[in-house]
Amino acid sequence: MFSRYLYMTFILLFVCCATAYAELQYQVIAIDEAIQAFDINNAGQVVGFGQYSRGFVWQDGIINHLEPVDGSHYSSAYNINEYGQIVGRLDGHATLWSGDTITDIGVLPGYSYSQALDINDNGQVIGHSTYGDYPYSTDRAFFWENGVMQEIGTFGGAHSQALAINNKGQVVGWADLQDQLRAHAFIWENGVMTEIGLSPEYQSDPDPPGSRALDINDKGQVLVGNGGTWIWENGNWTKILAEYMPEASYIRSRAMNNVGDIIGLAIFEEDTPSRPFLWRDGTIYDLSTLIPADSNWRLREVYAINDYGWIVGTGSYKDEGDINWKGGAFLLTPVPEPSSFVALGLAMFGTGLGWVRRKKK
Repeated sequence: MFSRYLYMTFILLFVCCATAYAELQYQVIAIDEAIQAFDINNAGQVVGFGQYSRGFVWQDGIINHLEPVDGSHYSSAYNINEYGQIVGRLDGHATLWSGDTITDIGVLPGYSYSQALDINDNGQVIGHSTYGDYPYSTDRAFFWENGVMQEIGTFGGAHSQALAINNKGQVVGWADLQDQLRAHAFIWENGVMTEIGLSPEYQSDPDPPGSRALDINDKGQVLVGNGGTWIWENGNWTKILAEYMPEASYIRSRAMNNVGDIIGLAIFEEDTPSRPFLWRDGTIYDLSTLIPADSNWRLREVYAINDYGWIVGTGSYKDEGDINWKGGAFLLTPVPEPSSFVALGLAMFGTGLGWVRRKKK
């Protein structure tokens, strides 16, 4: 009987550890030589824009600038898949870096520039081509695979952008309506473009804001901005609320992982800095409150989250002894790591089980 109680104690301790892990905390890791970090894969490889106007890939404290690195080329890396393939922009063209191979993805016919914003694990790439110079430029979304670029189109207007693609090949973004007054979110698959449209909150509004599909995960859940943040899935809408900081004017989301975690910014009235947030299982967390108070970091923006909850973004920091703040990129990793927590739980379970078996003998 006593051994049974002791074994149950081990289980209780494991549950307590689970509860402690649920109380989120993050450590801040500076990504040296990086100005902006845009994406992170599940291997912990981070890509972005760094010093010398070049894209980079960073892992475990080591940064490598993307080829070519002779100083005469401008590049930026926007996304990396699980195989380490990177997409971005090199000298005004959408570009794919795969190992030692650099592929110029090119532009749509009649367009001048392009950039690639996302790549899935099948090597399918999305982005947009641009004609003309801002503010009179025109963007048009594209899908690229095996050297072939396909235009995605619009809803009768001039502009469209593809922002994300999942491993099923589903593409999301936004496209202008024919009246050119606003854009609507879309999902595109196998050459078919479907209008996601407006959230229930604005479907009967005579003058609604436009909508944009910002991200899509492998479950087919779409992150949509439409006067707030929504999750759209097979025609069903769920609104992401901000009760944790009701003084926020609105929430602007950035990215979503395959677990359903969402990151973004809480926007306030003027004179109040925006604050990055994490939304998980119906709760919104102010990320600035989840890092050590003595970290000397001010989090300003977040761009990507992997399936382990690792987050990359930009902010300001001070080195020990400095009085001036400097800008830079960061990586947030959960404390403790999920793998460490699981290992601890298994160790405790095994120890308790072994003790009980010895008592029975």
